[in-house]
Amino acid sequence: MSDSKSSTSPPIEDKAARVSKIERERLWLSENAEAIAKVNAYVERHGLPFAQYRQF
Repeated sequence: MSDSKSSTSPPIEDKAARVSKIERERLWLSENAEAIAKVNAYVERHGLPFAQYRQF
């Protein structure tokens, strides 16, 4: 018997974590697409807020 606490190997766990992260990011972008589009449209029309205070 093995003393291993997990039956999956680390590379499999790493891949599962990456796939899960990618899916969470895709879902977040999908859920927030409308708000992102509105902010982008605002910036296109009005420019960046507080742009006059930028020092770079």
